[in-house]
Amino acid sequence: MTKKWVFFSLFVGLAALSFLHLQSYRPVARDPQGIGTPLKATFKNVTSDIYQTAATLANIPGALIKEFAIEVALPVYIRTLPLEAELRDRVLKRLDEDRYMRQLVPFVWSLKEHYTPPEEFDKLTFDHYMRETYPNRQVPGGEHDYFKWSPPAKEEKSGGFKFSKEIAAKLIELYDILFVRDDFDLHLASNLTEPYKRVQSVEEPVIAAAKPLVRELLQQLLGEGKQESAEGEKSSSEIADAFGVILKNEKKLEAMTISLVDFVRMMAHKSYRMFALRFVRQADFEKWAMEKFKAGDYAALESYLDYHMNQKRFAVHVAVDGLQGELLRELVQGQRSSQFLNVVARDFEQTDQLKPKREKVDPPQHPHTLSFLQHFLSADYQDPLYLPFFKGIYAGNGRTIAEMGVSTTPTISVRNLPIVKTGAQVAGSGGTGIPNFHFVDRKKDRAYYFFGNDALLLDELTAEKGMRSMFERLAKTTSMNCFAQYDWFSQASYDGLLNLGVGEAIRDFGEVLCLRDLSTRAKMEKDIRVKQTELLAALEAYQKAKGYEVWIYYPVAKQIESAIKALAKIQDQGLPQYLLYYLPWPDHFAHFVGPFSDEIIAPTGELNRLDYWLGRVQQQYQQAGLQDRTLYGMAGDHGLAPIFHQLNPEVEVLARMEEEMGRTFVVEKISSDEGEGPKINHAIEPESMKRKDIVIASTAGGNFMMDFFSHASDEEWQQQPLYRDLTYWVPLAGGPPIDMIQELAKRLSETLEYLVVREEPSDVSGSFVRLVGHRKGRRYDEFIMRKADHIYYKESQGRLLGIDRVSRYRSSANALELVRWRKKCMTEPKPDQVNTWCDESEWRELTYHTDRPDALVQLAHIYDESRSGTVNLFPLPGMGYNTKVPGRHAGEHFYEKDAWVGFWGEPAKAAPEQIKSAVNGSVAPTLYQWLTGESVRKGEVGWGFPALPATGDLNSK
Repeated sequence: MTKKWVFFSLFVGLAALSFLHLQSYRPVARDPQGIGTPLKATFKNVTSDIYQTAATLANIPGALIKEFAIEVALPVYIRTLPLEAELRDRVLKRLDEDRYMRQLVPFVWSLKEHYTPPEEFDKLTFDHYMRETYPNRQVPGGEHDYFKWSPPAKEEKSGGFKFSKEIAAKLIELYDILFVRDDFDLHLASNLTEPYKRVQSVEEPVIAAAKPLVRELLQQLLGEGKQESAEGEKSSSEIADAFGVILKNEKKLEAMTISLVDFVRMMAHKSYRMFALRFVRQADFEKWAMEKFKAGDYAALESYLDYHMNQKRFAVHVAVDGLQGELLRELVQGQRSSQFLNVVARDFEQTDQLKPKREKVDPPQHPHTLSFLQHFLSADYQDPLYLPFFKGIYAGNGRTIAEMGVSTTPTISVRNLPIVKTGAQVAGSGGTGIPNFHFVDRKKDRAYYFFGNDALLLDELTAEKGMRSMFERLAKTTSMNCFAQYDWFSQASYDGLLNLGVGEAIRDFGEVLCLRDLSTRAKMEKDIRVKQTELLAALEAYQKAKGYEVWIYYPVAKQIESAIKALAKIQDQGLPQYLLYYLPWPDHFAHFVGPFSDEIIAPTGELNRLDYWLGRVQQQYQQAGLQDRTLYGMAGDHGLAPIFHQLNPEVEVLARMEEEMGRTFVVEKISSDEGEGPKINHAIEPESMKRKDIVIASTAGGNFMMDFFSHASDEEWQQQPLYRDLTYWVPLAGGPPIDMIQELAKRLSETLEYLVVREEPSDVSGSFVRLVGHRKGRRYDEFIMRKADHIYYKESQGRLLGIDRVSRYRSSANALELVRWRKKCMTEPKPDQVNTWCDESEWRELTYHTDRPDALVQLAHIYDESRSGTVNLFPLPGMGYNTKVPGRHAGEHFYEKDAWVGFWGEPAKAAPEQIKSAVNGSVAPTLYQWLTGESVRKGEVGWGFPALPATGDLNSK
């Protein structure tokens, strides 16, 4: 035998052995523990080094964008929209033009992907679920203005599906106008990590071209709203009136046009960022993994896979507008002996006793409907289909649902929602800078009111103050937003303003869309696990075959490279590691019907609707096998209180003073009354607040803000007046000085609980405020001083805050404990010795036992932000200021301060202790700490609240 044949035989034999060796290492499902020597896997070391190129989002290759457009069938989608033929053809042509398609493809993809509900939409709603499954149709309160057992005939065709196509067509048409006029920013900035900046100017030709479209869109929204809204149409009618005013006023229509242009620009930038980020992250991971493999750093890859397969934590962050804690707790218990609900019923029986004798008040436009409440209190109510999800989490996670959840003062959404969603305080470094639903920025000479187009400015205003969203903090992981604001850094997002505008007319519009997305992602988790397992098995095979590397390197290496590419393509398409889910509806409708009405608490009401959707969301994480690693946290931004009588302080005080005293005031009202429609401000040419005596605004019936001005100089105009300034105040028209505090307190003595004013300049470091109110015809003044987190309170005989009485509403309140804490915090402290004052945690312990939870702490911080109004008026329980509707918040009643705060899920079952009292801003830092293993400290890097003991392991693994 020749040498050639010897070598050939040896080669064949070794090749055969190598082939058999490879076959024994096919990818198999296995636990990665113990493979090689993996690094310790943590959130930080599996994200920090991988995703480095987010700043290059604008550099997505055009060929990739074109390929994607075909893959997701965008041309087919565009042809289904009700567009004029010429416009449709122009848009289709632009899908192939590099100059346009870079932004057009992501914009149209976002409309198709996020805002097109399935054709069977109506069969996926809560209303359909109730009609199909609920047997007890005779329950009192089951039918009401927002629900009928017999479905309307219109449900034969899906209004949601049809409506979304029409809205998408109008948005594309407006988008096209921006392109045609060449006014739109056709070349995105190279750095999209910065939040969107609002438009600074819009050329007149663009306004002229867009106005007719905006007019048509408003008319369409009005028409659809009337057709699709609940039969009572209480809320829709007010918005219809507001839109009608806009349509008749050219200046307001121009303002609306500019805002809609801004909205479309914002959607375009946001959709491009989300679109680009998916490809950038895919490329980042693929590059990182390939480099680690080629460098022989197998431990890094194994550690990464170990983390994602076995250790990766998930957090679902829920914010619910108007979710009241004690109400929900007792509805879940279902006992007619419930202390809270029986006191609520007695409050309703005593409404006539609250009616003022001198001040002119009117009843709300709509009566409270209490059929279900009365039925609930007549016998124990143990319906298994009523609040089943909440019953489950109360049974399994009692320690991690706060006994007392707290909303910050004023108890208003625009103030409290960013607190709930980000964990930031209002003032100070990293704060939200949003003290109320409205304010005057004296440095910019700009008034803001956020029920209207000013809402588009909230992201920019909070970013200016340095507020960091959870998406920004978690920018290197997977995230998703359903309907919340402050979402710029999220990887997937459903716009909150669009959901609010459409969702009132087409119920469950956004909820169906979000759930569909989560359901798809839950199914994708299985494919991701397969790809992770394949890569892990290939790595093991490669390491164990080291002795045969000459013969098997190439096929195994290619197998690993292929597995890396396959995993990179889909790994972000699973369930988000962080989900923020906002539901506005319990608050939105409670305003118009009252917080304890059938429309809210009956089985067909908003709380049971909330229960249904929360259960569906949790189900997705359970079906994906992630229940052991998912922590859920939720907070209400405030509660709600019933209104029995309402009046207008603008008339009762200012108009009467002008009439009786012969004085003249220049008054500017920057808000709508509660129950009225949105207010439209011109974004580019806002009205100046100079040469005004008083700027007034009302909030949700429970807070009335007044800004007073001095016109001696620009510097004094910018300064907030103090109490002493207002007792000697002179309006622009001149005349003798007026004691405005005395006038306000006296003229509102029968309806005002107290007013709050700065006694001395106040900020985050300390404050000194005065409370003024009348009790039984006598004026009382009280004082709150704060130095850092220590507070001194000088109570009067009027007991304006009522923290001398144990709570009527909560059985866990303890009179003996209240006496003990009052001694420690109110008897023993000395005003000139700060070290004797109680700190904020001790005051929270005291007020826990009263009807004013956390009242002292919140009022001690009400003027931390300079833009808080000069004087804040808080009406008595049962009263509403500047409102037409029977539900209020923003005030200081227990109903309003009581916000649900809690956590649930498997991780929460190991919580070490009961959460007693918690401010709603603590939910975000708690979830962040769970996800990352990093300790959160209040006052550092923008955190305004501490994390809570919601799990047994809040430290880094």
